[in-house]
This record gives sequence, structure tokens and C-alpha cells, in this order.
Amino acid sequence: MKTQLEQQDIDAIAQRVVDLLKPYLLARDEVKIAPAPSQPKGAYMTVSQLAEYLQISKHTIYNWIFQRKIPYSKIGRRVMFKREEIVRWSEDKKVKASYDERIPR
Repeated sequence: MKTQLEQQDIDAIAQRVVDLLKPYLLARDEVKIAPAPSQPKGAYMTVSQLAEYLQISKHTIYNWIFQRKIPYSKIGRRVMFKREEIVRWSEDKKVKASYDERIPR
């Protein structure tokens, strides 16, 4: 059994749906959800950013992670590096980081 709707019927159905949803949409717009606090820009570096910062290959970074020679954090499945820890670590290890001005803080 096939039912065919006229355009005016479709418009009436659409209008009814809008009328039913309007209170929910208005209530949602009134509630202001505060954004989650974000990390300061540049607080963490990726493997690529760190490799550029230290002017070494990503492969070397991954080797150091495996050997636990460098401080890192796991955020989900990603390996990240806290900028301040890397700066401290590089000073302790006498690692020269010449791209300091290119990494955002």
C-alpha cells in the first residue's frame, strides 16, 4: 500500500515538527555551557614539533621514548611532551634547542 502525500501535507508535518522542537531548541540556546579550560597554547609538543625543536629525527625521539631517556606524557594514544619539562631536560642533558622562538608558548 503506497501513500502519496501532497506538498501541503508535507509542509504541515514539517511545521508541526518545528513547533514541537521549538521549546527544546530555545531552552538549549538559553543554557550557556562554559567551555572546558584549555591548556595554554604551546604547553604540549607533538613528536614532530619536538623533533623540529631539537633538530633531530622523529625516529630518534621514538627511540628515546622506548629507552625512557626523555620525559613524555600519554594523552589518550598520543605521545606528547610538556614544553617546560623538555626545556628543563634539555638544559640538564646539554641538548641544544635552536628553534626555541619557532615553537609557540
